[in-house]
Amino acid sequence: MTALSVRGVDKSFGSVRALDDMSFDVERGSTAALLGPSGCGKTTLLRIIAGFERPDHGSVSVDDELVTASGIWKRPERRSIGYVSQEGALFPHLTVAGNIEFALTRPERRDGTRVAELLALVSLDPSQLTRFPHQLSGGQQQRVALARAMARRPGLMLLDEPFAALDASLRADTRDLMAAALAAEKVTTVLVTHDQEEALSFADHVVVLRDGRVRQSGGPREVYERPVDAWTAAFVGDAVLVPARLQQGRAYTALGVVPFTGGEPDGEGTVLLRPEQLDLTQFTGAVGSEDAIIGDVVAFSYRGHDTLASVTLDDQPEVTVACRIPGNAGWLSTGTRVAIRVLGGAVVVPDGDG
Repeated sequence: MTALSVRGVDKSFGSVRALDDMSFDVERGSTAALLGPSGCGKTTLLRIIAGFERPDHGSVSVDDELVTASGIWKRPERRSIGYVSQEGALFPHLTVAGNIEFALTRPERRDGTRVAELLALVSLDPSQLTRFPHQLSGGQQQRVALARAMARRPGLMLLDEPFAALDASLRADTRDLMAAALAAEKVTTVLVTHDQEEALSFADHVVVLRDGRVRQSGGPREVYERPVDAWTAAFVGDAVLVPARLQQGRAYTALGVVPFTGGEPDGEGTVLLRPEQLDLTQFTGAVGSEDAIIGDVVAFSYRGHDTLASVTLDDQPEVTVACRIPGNAGWLSTGTRVAIRVLGGAVVVPDGDG
């Protein structure tokens, strides 16, 4: 059953078109991520869903009820929607208890049960109830903001880049905690983010936006493994895009002959491989490496858990590809001779900018 339906939404600010015929659905109880670069319309769309902005055209339905359409406008406070912003927007003059209780009815405030439930849900200790926002860490502030947003038991939760200001480890921990809390309450959630890893790991459904339009909509694996075009492929993750001659299900490329899916059965095209598909080993000239593609490491980026290496190919030195290998490959350095083998198949993507 659909919890959120956005249909044909347009929005302009003067001569700037922020949203252009925006349409997508979010199923009840699921988590969706609106993923796109800065300025693509993500936050504008979220504010329209929340009721903070009015679209020029189009409609928004929440739980099959029109809340925005021609001649229809439901005020934000009358929509069953929770909202957590990037800053959390806690009231600085209120304690943790005061911030959470602000969203509760008087009987719920007097009873105290709901506050205790929410504290447990977002893993905050009751001893923090008397603290003020400035006495909390960034992650704790965001958890209080989530507890306040969930106090009214909304049917839809909107998260506007709530983890962006947190450091890497705290961001991951807070994200996982929020996801667990929202799942426990069975709250349909829409997350706005420009972080590809965050979108793929957090959401059941990813909507990729660019220039106010939907470029692709689907499950995380579908969007990552079968992007609709070269721009989406490169935006959603590290991409190896190589020209290819396509013939009878096989792509003839600078990296060898690989099976492919998508696109036309024959002709010229561009295929996508992800860096983790390029198996990289040190080339020693030993027997058995004759069928590999040989090249030189020209640069690499060590990331701890893995390393992203840039390799130029002997047969086509104008081609440089990215290979992802485990971070413990101590033999890797600039100038290292390497052998590349492709794992799995490629995907044909339109090479136009779209």
